[in-house]
Amino acid sequence: MTNEVLENYLERALALFEEGGKRLPDSEALRMAAVASGMTDEESEMADKLSRELTEKGRKEIAAKRFDEASELLLHAALYSPVRLDPHYLLAQVYYGRWRKSGEQEDRLLAVDLCKHSLELSPEHEGAAQMGRDLGILKQDTLSWKRAGLIVVVLISFSLAITTFAQCVVKTGQPPVKSDGMEASQAVP
Repeated sequence: MTNEVLENYLERALALFEEGGKRLPDSEALRMAAVASGMTDEESEMADKLSRELTEKGRKEIAAKRFDEASELLLHAALYSPVRLDPHYLLAQVYYGRWRKSGEQEDRLLAVDLCKHSLELSPEHEGAAQMGRDLGILKQDTLSWKRAGLIVVVLISFSLAITTFAQCVVKTGQPPVKSDGMEASQAVP
């Protein structure tokens, strides 16, 4: 499905990647490479479709634990479509895994760049956020929003129960009574 313009664009984008110390070029540099390659709107759509196809192939390579093949496919996918989350996040996972295994700083730097880009594309992406915390580019959450919300609900419920109890005591001078005649505060054996 590739044509000469897309191949020319990919060569330029890969050259930018190499010239940048194997760091992903920013969107503006890739846009300029597309313009210099003479890419039309139709070819831009073809590049996006090719990016999705390469991402799926890369996903299959990851599942088969062929990470070198996956990284090449996903790098091309990310370069063809710099606004798609999946190729960036999956490629970040590949480099993150390599870094965890080998300790190579080049792999860590690539993982950091790709993780940051993934978070720019989708700030709420939980996988990218966790990777960012592991890589030290995001602060560790001391309390998740879900847990904090649950705590607030419990505290409000407790506050309402205490308020209701206090209102019963103030109005009647007696603690609330259950329907069986026992005080609600009495322990049931």
